[in-house]
Amino acid sequence: MKTITKNQFLPLLAGISLAVGVTALAPSAQAAQLLSNLTSSVDGAYFGVPDAANAFTTGNVGLNLESIDLSWLQGNSGTAPRVGIFTDNSGVPSTTQVGGFFTNGTSIPGGGGTLTYTGSSILSPNTTYWLAIDILDNSNPSFTFSQIVTSNPNTQGANIPAGSAFGDISTGSWTADPANLIFALNGTPAGGPPPSTPEPSSLLALGLLGSGLLLRKRVK
Repeated sequence: MKTITKNQFLPLLAGISLAVGVTALAPSAQAAQLLSNLTSSVDGAYFGVPDAANAFTTGNVGLNLESIDLSWLQGNSGTAPRVGIFTDNSGVPSTTQVGGFFTNGTSIPGGGGTLTYTGSSILSPNTTYWLAIDILDNSNPSFTFSQIVTSNPNTQGANIPAGSAFGDISTGSWTADPANLIFALNGTPAGGPPPSTPEPSSLLALGLLGSGLLLRKRVK
């Protein structure tokens, strides 16, 4: 039986280190725009009181939301509003929130604009949810009567139906409105296309194969 020397064992360690190192550097799935009507024309704005909400439906896969882009026509530079995702209650938002509030940390500038709110919410497939804005400073979110909806194919059918609602997040009292808020949902589809990165087990096998060939060559 041949004994493996220190010099012969080094390629094996190098192969394992290479495989582990490549695995550590492998990128995770990147957040993308999942559902949006941001390209719609701005036809006006809701008064800052009460709160405002808009329904959307997920497709055949769930969604992992990471941020929300929201259009504001004008702001009052007061307490920063926050955005939450709520379940549906017979066509209006319920008081059941999914995940925590999405926040920006800055007040709405006087001239308005599109602001990004970050947070986390995990949504089930083929379900109606509501994006609801907790307006704390009487700022005015934009609305449109002629929305243009863009749905990422990886959502497998997510959509924004026509119409919205205004009311109160805390009480769950809402009134339907024919306009739509202007927003985008960003994140990753749950169970969508896997990232084009080799499995860690495959990378490790490749590293061991390469080191094994080097070792075999040395001990012959």
